[in-house]
Amino acid sequence: TWTESSGVCSGVSDNVVVKFNQPIENLSPDTDTWIWGGNTSTSWSTASNWYKWDGNKWEIQNAATPSTNSKVNILSNASAGICVSSSNNTTVLSGVGSLNVASGSTVDLSGSVSISGDLINNGTINYGTSTLNIDGSGDQTISGGNTTLNNLTVSKSSGNLNVDIPLVIEGTLYMTGGNIVNSETVTVGISSTIPGSLNHVRGIVTGQLRRYFANAVTTGTEGFFPIGDASVQREATVNFTSAPGVDQYITVSYKAGVPMDGSSTLWAGLPLTTNDGELIDNYSEDGYWVINPTGDDYDSEINSKAYYLTLRMNGVSGVTDYTKIRVIKSAGSNTTSQHHKSWTAPTHSSTSGTNSDFVTTITSTGFSFFGGGGGEGGNLPVELVSFNGSCTDGVVDLTWQTASEYNSSHYDVEYSRDGQTWSVVNSQPAVGNSTDLMTYGFTEEQSSLEDNYYRLTQVDMDGSEKRYDAINVSCAEGASEFFTVYPNPSSGSFHVVLNNSEIIGGAVMKIMDTKGTVVLQKPLDVKTGFNSYLVNQKLSDGIYFISISKGDQTTVVLKHSIG
Repeated sequence: TWTESSGVCSGVSDNVVVKFNQPIENLSPDTDTWIWGGNTSTSWSTASNWYKWDGNKWEIQNAATPSTNSKVNILSNASAGICVSSSNNTTVLSGVGSLNVASGSTVDLSGSVSISGDLINNGTINYGTSTLNIDGSGDQTISGGNTTLNNLTVSKSSGNLNVDIPLVIEGTLYMTGGNIVNSETVTVGISSTIPGSLNHVRGIVTGQLRRYFANAVTTGTEGFFPIGDASVQREATVNFTSAPGVDQYITVSYKAGVPMDGSSTLWAGLPLTTNDGELIDNYSEDGYWVINPTGDDYDSEINSKAYYLTLRMNGVSGVTDYTKIRVIKSAGSNTTSQHHKSWTAPTHSSTSGTNSDFVTTITSTGFSFFGGGGGEGGNLPVELVSFNGSCTDGVVDLTWQTASEYNSSHYDVEYSRDGQTWSVVNSQPAVGNSTDLMTYGFTEEQSSLEDNYYRLTQVDMDGSEKRYDAINVSCAEGASEFFTVYPNPSSGSFHVVLNNSEIIGGAVMKIMDTKGTVVLQKPLDVKTGFNSYLVNQKLSDGIYFISISKGDQTTVVLKHSIG
């Protein structure tokens, strides 16, 4: 109780709470949250080195130390104040619930340390010869800044290990349970003399996995990559038949969906025939493998070395005879922004398994895209890139472009005044078969002053048809600007339609996720009038934001849902 002894409030009393030795922190503590103080020593097991939140204040401990469920925070002296020792480092000796290593602080890992919650590392972790065990149930996260560990064991009974930072395992990555869902690269090894190792029982790496190789011939597990999507493991194994070089590595990931060449579906090079006589005119749309050499440099030493590549095609849809499936490759180059050019047929070595789960092996040199290819029943579709229309002095000019065509007979251009009743106003031959960009056009001089609806129908040699969505070309003077996306929501394939008199010529379409990250940036050639652009990029389910800009001119931002 405080009683004022002077001034106008002299004699007035009030109750105050005085807290001594309180660290400065920015936490949301519960009663099992701890702060390292280091006031006595650097010993983890000395109780007086610890502060624990008792529900109201931080209290220096007399007997207790953190347990396997505790939330442990190692703070710097600069951020935590005088109540944390300037020698603010300790050796983690036991399992904890979560570990937060703040900027300016240091921890040493010793022996086998288990974490059942999250690891946040913005400071320094001295890993020595330790093993960090991630063994909690439910999702766990490693975040903060770049982190290197000696050994990492992922042995989860449920949930994923989410890795939001570049993570390096110098020693051994043990995977016995739980997927590693990584938005940044997970690297095993640090050089050709310390290539690390991977011991795998169960679990999938869904992002990029990088592995260093000893400068020697590899014949065992050195080149095993347990990659895939969230539910299906489609691992890759790369074994070199000659030494790959000093400090060389490859980075491997599995991408769900259709292989892409920039913003277009990658069909170039098909159909082709393999060395053992298999005709390949189609590929799996389930996904594909991306393998990049050291530093994404296609002039690196490892990119010229011969290797065996084995791909697991586990649960690939549409397989009726796995013995006819072959690995196809889109060769890489770092001389342009497109590392993948056209499909080729590496030398086939072997195939074994069943239709639902099989592996295929090739021999090759050089890296980039790899897919599973098949033939005799799969045709290359007509891939429509754009369908545009403009009106000048009552004359409508229509243009459309295709990225690929297979057995395409002709195109019908249909017209409607109301968008309901249609009639064919033009038919023209298609190129037939092509993997090049093809441009077509049609001009109509008798158009309405207002709305004119046009749609395109592509007809195959066998008479089958594909009809594309209509566009509206207005010949009214001063027609309003127009920007939309359809269908919305979509499954990942949709059209973006633009009519904007201030955005003509070279422009850029950007698609961003809810974090503001640009997931697709596509150059456009915008014509006067209505322009329709196909987006067929494999994107994860969720909300995206779309805009088109040229210089300082930009459209409104459209919200688009994929799912």
